[in-house]
Amino acid sequence: VAFTASQKVYADPLLNSLETAQVKFPLRLYREHCTSLGGSYVKDLHLLGRDLNKIAIVDNSPVCYTFQQRNAIPIVSWFSDRGDRELPQLADSLLRTLSSVESVYPVLDAFNSMMATGL
Repeated sequence: VAFTASQKVYADPLLNSLETAQVKFPLRLYREHCTSLGGSYVKDLHLLGRDLNKIAIVDNSPVCYTFQQRNAIPIVSWFSDRGDRELPQLADSLLRTLSSVESVYPVLDAFNSMMATGL
């Protein structure tokens, strides 16, 4: 699922370019699906209609995952850095692990605790 605070007109061309035979976005949610909170856009994962134990949100803005902080994987903002490999690294390690667990919470709690302590 792709859930972005961007407008559809901007997000769709990027999402279309990211799709491959192995990676599809069968559900796309945009800014209009976000909750406005103090001038920011919050992504409410309940809108997905899925078990939150099976959902992780990868985002560079902590405001975006305010409602479900335990589901979050914080990442550094990307601004035209062609050398940026953070998302592929997450996919090869953490996201692969999350895809095979009963609940994301033990894994994400440990990951975010480790990140907070700088280990």
